[in-house]
Amino acid sequence: MKAVMVQDTAQSIAALLQQGVAYHRQGQLPAAEQVYRQILAAQPNHFDALQLLGMIAHATGDLAIAEELFRKSLTANFKQPAVWYNLANLLFTAQRFADSIAAYDRALRLRPTYAEAFGNRSAALTASGRPDEALMSANRALALKPDYIEAHSNRSAALVALKRFDEALASAERALALAPNNAENIYNRGRALMGLNRLNEAVDDFTRVSGLDPHHVRAHFNEGVARLTMGDMPRGWNKYEWRWLNEPLIGRKPQFTQPEWNGENASDKRLFVYGEQGLGDVLQFFRYLPLVSARAAHVIALVPTSLKSLLSGRVPGVEVVSPGDPLPPFDVQCALLSLPRIFQTSLATLPAQAPDMAAPNAHVASWEARLGPKTATRVGVVWAGNANHPNDRFRSMDVKRLAPLLDCGCQLFSLQKDLRHGEQRWLDKQGVRHFGPEIGDFADTAALISLMDVVISVDTSVAHLSGAMGKQAWVLLPFIDADWRWMLDRDDSPWYPTVRLFRQSATEDWDGVIARVAQELSKRVTL
Repeated sequence: MKAVMVQDTAQSIAALLQQGVAYHRQGQLPAAEQVYRQILAAQPNHFDALQLLGMIAHATGDLAIAEELFRKSLTANFKQPAVWYNLANLLFTAQRFADSIAAYDRALRLRPTYAEAFGNRSAALTASGRPDEALMSANRALALKPDYIEAHSNRSAALVALKRFDEALASAERALALAPNNAENIYNRGRALMGLNRLNEAVDDFTRVSGLDPHHVRAHFNEGVARLTMGDMPRGWNKYEWRWLNEPLIGRKPQFTQPEWNGENASDKRLFVYGEQGLGDVLQFFRYLPLVSARAAHVIALVPTSLKSLLSGRVPGVEVVSPGDPLPPFDVQCALLSLPRIFQTSLATLPAQAPDMAAPNAHVASWEARLGPKTATRVGVVWAGNANHPNDRFRSMDVKRLAPLLDCGCQLFSLQKDLRHGEQRWLDKQGVRHFGPEIGDFADTAALISLMDVVISVDTSVAHLSGAMGKQAWVLLPFIDADWRWMLDRDDSPWYPTVRLFRQSATEDWDGVIARVAQELSKRVTL
């Protein structure tokens, strides 16, 4: 009799599981969940009910419960690759990419031919900043399953991260051939087109993605960047507000109890404006502070510590503070890079640079004494930016590529604060003076810039500071993914009248750029 009861119970649970799966496949998730919980009431460690209930929790956004259920099912049977795969997908959704990759790896150890695990692992690797491995993982998935749509899509994303935009476009097109209305596939094609400077086509794709998925953050943000690059500023600034939901700013927008300012009259209020991104951004957009000051009783501007001494006192009615300073009271607040949107900036209405963006006199005198008598045209050079910048490989160059400038009859000075391995040795050998630790902050950098006849720089804060000071500055730009503020197909900048742009004509062709710069520099010296 006892054996018969056990058999009846097993049959009953099997029937319930079959019913729950049927509901699940029909999309009736509440009904399926009810059945799975009925099974777990009878058998708390039922493997299938645990993982299926975990899948529902994941689908409905309850990630913590989903993870708990998946891990409990793995306790019941840790040799099931599908559960490791489901857990990995969940961890990817939660942006726990390292944990996600580890779970995909466990699934692949149990099932080495698991194409889906290879494909989704590719996305996690790209998100972790490991695009070379991501590409290999996508390739493994496609070797196992040539028409696997997500693997083609993830391969495209990895190639975009590697700046191999032609190949990325081909992979995106392959994914689109298999799923023409898939928003992620369309986005990947748009991103590849953007990297190839085919901006109108990229914008078309991004707007199509937004129509299919109104909450697709990267499509909105990249549409904004593409429009700004093309000079379509009003629409570009509006879309650029999506930056707060996009990497690297996601989750980094300061939270205030004070309301956000959107340009209304604040003549009776104290307004806090905070710099949010890099040094170059603060230098470029500080010009908006006089406009802000005209609408507020008092303005407090938060800038990086290295810029505080340079920017303090530049704009009447603006108090400059830096991180670590006591923050004065304020009534409303605004991000610095939201000001162009607030003031409805277009190419025709770009504000003039902030007044008196010059080095302090005492700093200039000190550096003039250090440099000594001028014996030739002075050229300040910057060949590399922040090594941690995501586009550093393309926007920075090897210092040795500057060698042709040594033959132009000029005196070269390094305006970089930090050097990379081997650079000091080369500079010393070539007689290029480098000051390194002697440069305390940007007041020192500005003083050095003021003593140069021309500044030649890759896209760094020194380029922005030179332009803001009205110094003759030649900015060297990469062929692919040049920053949006330099726009396309022009050798001047509406932001900085004294800046001249030298663009690569092919990927990583710094030698061609330096050859043109050397030619122009030789002309300047002979004048």
